[in-house]
Amino acid sequence: LGEESTSTAGEEEKYEKKWVKYLLILGTPPPLTSRQWRVFGLLSLAGMFTHYDDTLKSVGVEQIQRSLSISDASISYVIGIVRLGVLLAIFLNLAADRLGRKPLLLITICGFAVMTALTAFSMNVYWFTIAQFFAKMFIHAEYLLSNISILEEFDTGTRGWALGAVSALCVVGSGLCIILYGPL
Repeated sequence: LGEESTSTAGEEEKYEKKWVKYLLILGTPPPLTSRQWRVFGLLSLAGMFTHYDDTLKSVGVEQIQRSLSISDASISYVIGIVRLGVLLAIFLNLAADRLGRKPLLLITICGFAVMTALTAFSMNVYWFTIAQFFAKMFIHAEYLLSNISILEEFDTGTRGWALGAVSALCVVGSGLCIILYGPL
């Protein structure tokens, strides 16, 4: 099924996914274990969705201002407060040593989804700012945990490719948002 396997004695079997070569932004992928491919796929997918959503708030700022009656003088304060959520991401990541990285990564993905959904139901600037503050915290904690997960799951010969490829696919989420938002 589009896979070529390689392995040596005492080593987990590694696969080259033939379809990946058609994603030119990923370059030539190294052979990876099936677990590494799963981790790569899940982190890339989560990153694409989060970058899409994060970009959507930037390109839709005028509509957000209008729908919540935020003045031009106040919008910079709202954006500033929302971006302060990044600072809490640091403390959330420190908890990963006690709680475990994988459970916390799942919590950050779910937390981001919940806060983004709450944003959709915001009836005023205060609820919007609070929901987005915590969404920003979760999205950046997820980003940090994703990078740590790659460093832990991939061997030294494949880490660089994995970090670069996941980052490239995350940017695709931003690009899709900009392309799709234009016609709306």
